[in-house]
Amino acid sequence: MERPGVSVIIVTYNSARYIGKCLNSLRNSLGPRDEIIIVDNNSSDNTIETVLRMRIPHPVRVLKLRKNVGFPLACNIGALEARNNILLFINPDIILGEDCINKLVETLIEYNDVGEVQPKIYNAYTGLLDGVGGFMDILGHGFHLGEGEPDLGQYNKRMNILYATFACAMIYRKLFFRIGGMDSLYFLYNEDLDLALRLWLHGYRAIYVPEAIAYHIGQHSTRKKPYVSLYFGRRNRLLTIAATYPWPLVLLAIPVLGAVYIAGSIFSRIHGKDKADSFTFIKALISLWKKRSHILNKRLLVKSISRKNSLYDLLKMKLITTKLVGLILYIRGVYRMKLFKGR
Repeated sequence: MERPGVSVIIVTYNSARYIGKCLNSLRNSLGPRDEIIIVDNNSSDNTIETVLRMRIPHPVRVLKLRKNVGFPLACNIGALEARNNILLFINPDIILGEDCINKLVETLIEYNDVGEVQPKIYNAYTGLLDGVGGFMDILGHGFHLGEGEPDLGQYNKRMNILYATFACAMIYRKLFFRIGGMDSLYFLYNEDLDLALRLWLHGYRAIYVPEAIAYHIGQHSTRKKPYVSLYFGRRNRLLTIAATYPWPLVLLAIPVLGAVYIAGSIFSRIHGKDKADSFTFIKALISLWKKRSHILNKRLLVKSISRKNSLYDLLKMKLITTKLVGLILYIRGVYRMKLFKGR
């Protein structure tokens, strides 16, 4: 029996270095009803030319945007253009393993209450795990289970995850829009986590599929600190909590996270002597107040789609942990930085 068609959506931004390998990995994975949609965020390199030069034996549509509208809005645009009800979002630096798409589709349609799936993802350079699914701490910090670990078979069973990373994630198109699609305000970071919270509240599950394999090439780090990325990550945690958590948890988590941010700002300014990093904490807090209208409107959306699960249920299922993972990772990072400077 022929499987349902899949619309593969790839958001690109100066991705010429990676997109060729990504598209080549799709050659033997696509079915007769599948399609590829490239949404380009106004790349200044030859990403589009690279795509057009490739001879992929399936329909490829390229949507060239006039400006960089951010990752979530570009995903929404791609989903609107899709002809199939099953969407596969992949980053341009992802290489799909053989039969990855088929395995994801089989799992997605096997369960009536599953709305989102992700494969086992390896780091293409190190061979270590890049992640087997996303989880979150109570202060909104998302993290990938298994990241940096050797694969010793510890994640060889399907399991519930809080969110599928949109480096490689499959979801139903109708469900994607029923729960509001991606929040374009996020621009980058935490948008997949935010979407999956609404998916769970709507009564669907996200699960990890170990039989499906993908490889993450990953962006090379730069010597400069990514302050824009730090700002959006910190701000979007606040937005997720404020718009999605029940009010008692909002009144608990926001003051705690706010205090952590203020402490982080002071520490960065005095000990790290990093004014730019220090300002991202304060800027994130200011943005929370400025976006209060957006938050209130989104709370109405969350209330309207909530059917079965609550945030308290997700805590009971340990998809959200009370362990402050984000704070622990930040402290470890500061400690490593001190060691490095002391050498």
